[in-house]
Parts: sequence; C-alpha cells; structure tokens
Amino acid sequence: MPHQYPSRNLDKFMVRMPPRMRSRIASLARTNRRSMNSEIVFHLEKLIEAQTQAAPTGVPAPTEASPEA
Repeated sequence: MPHQYPSRNLDKFMVRMPPRMRSRIASLARTNRRSMNSEIVFHLEKLIEAQTQAAPTGVPAPTEASPEA
C-alpha cells in the first residue's frame, strides 16, 4: 500500500528514538524496499487502523496522545 505524496506539502515532525529502534526501522525499511519515513508511516497506519477496529462500538478511538504522556 505505498503512498506517493509530494513531500513539501506534508507536515514534518521530528521524533527522538533510541538508537536500537532506529536501526530496527532501517533494517525493516531495507527489507521492505521503503524509506525509513515510509516504513514508520506504514506501521503507524496499521496501528491506528487496528486500534480503530478494536474500539468498542460507540466509543471513538483516541486520536491524540494525552499532553501529560
């Protein structure tokens, strides 16, 4: 499910992550022939979809992390 977006029109968000996580994402991206950014977006989309499907009927899935988190 690759997406083609003009990157200059997308939001940019810097993320701090442990070195081991970065290397794991890089490895997955190489295996799946995607950029690291595309790999991260792919997994975030899967997680959000799974949470949306798992939400009880009538209760919307959370859309943003709590500011205290």
